[in-house]
Amino acid sequence: METTQPDQQYLDRAMALDNEETQALAAKFDARFQKNPGVSHLAMLERAALQLHFEDDVLEEWRSNIEKLYQQHAS
Repeated sequence: METTQPDQQYLDRAMALDNEETQALAAKFDARFQKNPGVSHLAMLERAALQLHFEDDVLEEWRSNIEKLYQQHAS
């Protein structure tokens, strides 16, 4: 997911958020990429969309890991 162009579906989701939520997501993104000057040109909405994408990826990985643990426990 390490891209600087957000997918349209994440831009749409970010546009549906209120300003406070968008700012919070953009701040999380900024914290993750504070040492990467290549993303400083992104608008707040784009940064929020990329953060949403990142959080979705992390959640999917977590779900996959939990499923593996359940499968191991069932064996």
